[in-house]
Amino acid sequence: MLQTFRCRCSFRVYIPSKPNRYGIKIRRNVTVDNFFTSIDLAAKLLHEHQLIMIGTLRKNKPQIPLEFTTIKRPEKTSMFGYQDKLTLCSYIQRKNKNVLMLSSMHFDDDLDPSTGKPDMKYC
Repeated sequence: MLQTFRCRCSFRVYIPSKPNRYGIKIRRNVTVDNFFTSIDLAAKLLHEHQLIMIGTLRKNKPQIPLEFTTIKRPEKTSMFGYQDKLTLCSYIQRKNKNVLMLSSMHFDDDLDPSTGKPDMKYC
């Protein structure tokens, strides 16, 4: 959503195709680190408050399936899991290094063609 705003501001945007060309983009996204990220919190924020959450996830959470925590996969491979409107991604960055990401914003398995990493960026 673009909220009309004409004053000086570092994050004001200009979109010529909109009726009100100057404004501030208002979104409802929450980016969290691995200490606060949980599947229960993401589901609660999405269903009760319509907030989108994205963040990394610790491997010791009880809701994560064992297939996502294993490091016995080749490097630069990804595994995606979907539940309701949540996406869980396991990416093997290098040998013995597993990165878990949870998102209620992305619901696809896009990969960056140049690096092979999951394309789960905050936009």
